[in-house]
Amino acid sequence: MADDFDTTADRIRPHVTVVHDTMTNYDRTGREFFFSDPDGYLIGIFGPHDITLFCPAADTP
Repeated sequence: MADDFDTTADRIRPHVTVVHDTMTNYDRTGREFFFSDPDGYLIGIFGPHDITLFCPAADTP
């Protein structure tokens, strides 16, 4: 897992089709970055502590 959300997004960005660039989602108070894969699936990345907003039982370091 990468510790820095911005570094991770910067590393991914040149290799994908960006759907929604890095943004703050104030409903969940987390940062998000969405892109599509070659098959058209939408993939989102979130800050390492934001996963508990979606999966409260998630075990995050």
